Amino acid sequence: MRLSDLFEGAPKTEIQSIMTDSRVKSERAVFFCIRGAVSDGHRFISQAKENGAIAIVHSEDLAEKDPGLVYIRVENVLETLNLVSVRFFGNC
Repeated sequence: MRLSDLFEGAPKTEIQSIMTDSRVKSERAVFFCIRGAVSDGHRFISQAKENGAIAIVHSEDLAEKDPGLVYIRVENVLETLNLVSVRFFGNC
């Protein structure tokens, strides 16, 4: 599937998976920066890239952006993850 199939205006970059845990290897993944009660996914973008992320879905301003990643800013990361998961995995 292409990133552009999931996000309007995104590049036609091929993706293979969705990532919510930056510690888990996942090739050609879209990493969703989910903010939880204890930790914030925005802090783990570098780790996600090391483990296969090629695109980052985030809701906060980012001080630094890696030129090797595609960044997609949304209002609500968790809500976007839910919508994208349906498209990526199909209606199960």
